[in-house]
Amino acid sequence: MFETAIALLCAHLFSDGINASHWLLADKTRPWGLALSMANVASWAGLALGELDLPLLTLLVLSHLTVETAKSRWPEKTRLSGLSAFSLEQALRLAILAVLVSWRPDAAAQGIWGHLSAPVQAYIWAGMAAVSGASLAVHTGGRVMKLVTAPIAPRAPIGGLDMGGRYIGWLERGLTFLFVLYGHPEGVGFLLTAKSIFRFGDITDASKRENTEYIIIGTMASFGWGLIIAILTAAAVHHWLA
Repeated sequence: MFETAIALLCAHLFSDGINASHWLLADKTRPWGLALSMANVASWAGLALGELDLPLLTLLVLSHLTVETAKSRWPEKTRLSGLSAFSLEQALRLAILAVLVSWRPDAAAQGIWGHLSAPVQAYIWAGMAAVSGASLAVHTGGRVMKLVTAPIAPRAPIGGLDMGGRYIGWLERGLTFLFVLYGHPEGVGFLLTAKSIFRFGDITDASKRENTEYIIIGTMASFGWGLIIAILTAAAVHHWLA
């Protein structure tokens, strides 16, 4: 069961990330865009499971199609937005995955990966857990942080590189994830100290209090997200490699 769950979660994160970022798949209002999105979901799930479990993949694709159709046809007046919409959509998708795992708990065990030797399998499932955690910490975390901080964003631009904030967020969550996963959580303190030093001028300027509070909230939220995901990932990896 755990193998099927981590395989479907890994596939979901990869397909969702590509669906959200690739222009070919992002336009789901057109039939070809929606078809490519469905193919993307099925392909990653089949690869992660190591087999073409047609009943499971069919229901997965149909559920994905249902969610996308509901999103596009939901009345504008009652449609959620921002963090609420993102959270509801992801909760619904994870609930669907949980139902599929309960229905076919041995799907991964019956695939190619399930027929390998036990030590090799352990590394495969642990690797999927680590990759899933890294994706959650860095990529998904970026989307979450953007939604979390959007309501409190300063009215005036902070300045800096166009993509500087995004890259800093990726790096701080990625390094936090690696430090915790490799058993050196004290490194997170070093990261916080380093960022505080680099941002010292920004956070001590009384005339920019709005920017200061925005930076502190974003930093704490970003590191907190990275820490939580890293701790959960370490537990998942330990499950297979203990």
